Amino acid sequence: MIWCIWKRQNEKIWDNVEKNTHISVQFARDYKIQWNAARRQQTTPEDSNNNIQIRWLPPMKGEVKCNVDAALFKEHNCFGVGMCLRDSRGHFMKAKTTTFYGVPLPYEAEVCGLKEAIL
Repeated sequence: MIWCIWKRQNEKIWDNVEKNTHISVQFARDYKIQWNAARRQQTTPEDSNNNIQIRWLPPMKGEVKCNVDAALFKEHNCFGVGMCLRDSRGHFMKAKTTTFYGVPLPYEAEVCGLKEAIL
């Protein structure tokens, strides 16, 4: 709920967009439902037998690494992307989140995040 209030405040301040309070409340409810559904998902016995660990590795010295992820919200006809930049020691440099209208394929949404990071 706090994130939804923060987002609405930023939309009003930076984009001069004002939305009704019930929209923020509905977003918060939808996100909570999605979070609860994701937490209820159980791994199957076959999944637990394949204990493959994926570790984040820092970039080479003098380089920067950008990690991007996207979330699609079909019912709201929008998607969000988040990006995080880290240096060669793995130290945080900068991060950003933003939303776009439309519902692209997941990899296309992540490409939008990469483009946003480059800009």
